[in-house]
Amino acid sequence: MRKFILESQIIMSSGNFNLRGWKSNLHSVVPNGDTSTDENVSVLGLVWHTDTDTLSCKVEQTVTLEKPITKRLVLAIAHQIFDPIGFTTPVMLIPKLILQETWNLKLKWDDTLPDDLVRKFKFWYRQLYLIANIRVPRWFSISPATESLSVHVFCDASQKAYATCIFLRVKQGDKIVVTLVHARSRVAPVKTVTIPRLELLACLIGARLLSSVINDLKLCSVNIYCWTDSTTHCAGLQRDQNWGTFVQNRVREIRSLTSPTVWRHVPGTLNAADLVSRGCSGEQLLQGKWWEGPSWLSENEESWPKSEDDPDEDLVSSEKRKTIVTTLTKSDENADWYYKAKTNISNRDDTNDFKFPIILPSDHTVVKLLIMNAHNDLLHAGTSMLMSHLREKYWIIKARKTIRNCIRKCVKCQRFKAKKCEVTPGILPKDRVRDAATFEIVGVDLAGPLYLRNGPKAYIVLYTCAVYRAIHLELITSLTTEVFLQSLRRFIARRGRPTTIYSDNGTNFKG
Repeated sequence: MRKFILESQIIMSSGNFNLRGWKSNLHSVVPNGDTSTDENVSVLGLVWHTDTDTLSCKVEQTVTLEKPITKRLVLAIAHQIFDPIGFTTPVMLIPKLILQETWNLKLKWDDTLPDDLVRKFKFWYRQLYLIANIRVPRWFSISPATESLSVHVFCDASQKAYATCIFLRVKQGDKIVVTLVHARSRVAPVKTVTIPRLELLACLIGARLLSSVINDLKLCSVNIYCWTDSTTHCAGLQRDQNWGTFVQNRVREIRSLTSPTVWRHVPGTLNAADLVSRGCSGEQLLQGKWWEGPSWLSENEESWPKSEDDPDEDLVSSEKRKTIVTTLTKSDENADWYYKAKTNISNRDDTNDFKFPIILPSDHTVVKLLIMNAHNDLLHAGTSMLMSHLREKYWIIKARKTIRNCIRKCVKCQRFKAKKCEVTPGILPKDRVRDAATFEIVGVDLAGPLYLRNGPKAYIVLYTCAVYRAIHLELITSLTTEVFLQSLRRFIARRGRPTTIYSDNGTNFKG
């Protein structure tokens, strides 16, 4: 470290930059006179206490509780706490749950919250300052003297949220150090989800977070333990069975990120993620010292909870894919599950489908698919043609309106009928709008060549009045300046001398 400081100062001094104000938890490595006088240093949004080499959160309570408590205020205060590690996750789950309740009540951003939510928020906010006293170690205690290193993932869920947390266990001789690495919580979906499925979601985010931690910390040959209090998922992750779609997709991802053998059962009272999934106040978090990990994790492996081998088979089987047996019967041509219209053309020499069309509703999905299929077969025909085609066999209620609504959803038709971008016409110059005599202001240009029967080519000199758009044409035989001047003299002799002539500055217009 001291070598890095000296080399960086030499490099920066070559550009006349005075690199100073170093801060370290080891004062001996900092040169004399270059040490920062601040005891607490802000590092990546957190407060670094160099005397104890710990990290804490910044908490600034600048909001008075006398003002109305709204959804906007709850969201603003909840996002003032920056905690990328997650050691305040149990406390920060409370405002998430309050916000979810406000959405369920369909409150607007500046509507005052109901009294019960206001009481919950004020109780949480009054103890928010206590989380500033929480300090977690910056160093994971990994050194060459480390004998064993293991990562422990805890997953749990409640009716309102599901969460996960990861601890690093380092053993050096008789000393065992347990450090919080990361924690994360999510509120349960608004739509009611069963506890077993929430437990599965907790295992999923735990597996994802584990993969991220292993890659970021570059941990190789480390023992991994994944703990959950759900015996159902401990057994389900180790079985190759045909689960339902919801469970199958998440089990597949969990097994791709972790090995099924690393999942173990832990009782709910010993699960470190239990507090994260339920939430707590600042005082409860500070007294429980949750970020230090469960007490049994600091003991030998013989004292760890033993996994139960007998899962609840009823819960396991309830998540299996259901097999539905149906019977296919041959449909009768004269089946009585649809109605046919009676028309006054029954004596017509035509097919029965045309004389007695099938009556179809206008709002059924099959009817809309039938219309779009015919629309594609007729190469994106319009409403009238499509309705005439369908009425040869079907009588759709409110046919014209239904067909028109279906055609409006056709992407290809929308693409070709889309309104093109229109450019706003510019303001005409003064010579185009002022009062003037005919051919007083003239624009000139050449057109051609024109091939004559006798061989030589001819060109046309176009004179146009800029005000009245009158046109005068002169025929010339070449593009030389002399020939153009002759046509200009003829124009002046017939129309009068113009005051202004505009051209594109062609070579034949330059003498």
